[in-house]
Amino acid sequence: MRRWLLPVVWAIFIYLGSSVPGKEIPGVVSQTSIILHIVEYAVLSMLSIHALVAENDQSQSRREHCLWVFVLTVVYAVADELHQAFVPGREAHVGDLVADAVGAGVGMAIYWWRRMSVV
Repeated sequence: MRRWLLPVVWAIFIYLGSSVPGKEIPGVVSQTSIILHIVEYAVLSMLSIHALVAENDQSQSRREHCLWVFVLTVVYAVADELHQAFVPGREAHVGDLVADAVGAGVGMAIYWWRRMSVV
C-alpha cells in the first residue's frame, strides 16, 4: 500500500498545479504547456504502474496492468481538465487532454521498454 503514496502525491501535485488561477501562471509555463502535460502524465503513469505491478496480482498480465493504468490516468486527466474549467482564468482544453493521454502512453511505453530490457 505504501507504493501508492508516490502516485497519489504526484496526482495531488497535478491537481494543485491546475488550481493556480490563469493570471498567476508565468508566460514561460503557458508556452510549454503541452510538454508539461506530457511529462506530468508520463510520470503519473510510470509511478502508478510501478505501484500496481508491485502488488503483483498474478491474475493479470503486464499488458492488462498497463491498460488499467493508462485508462485510469486518462480518467484522472479528464477529471483534472473539468476541475480546471472552474478555476478563474483557466479553461479545459481537448488539446491538453490529448497531451495528457500521450503522456500516459509515453509512460507506459517507457515502463514496457524498461521491463523488456531487464528480462
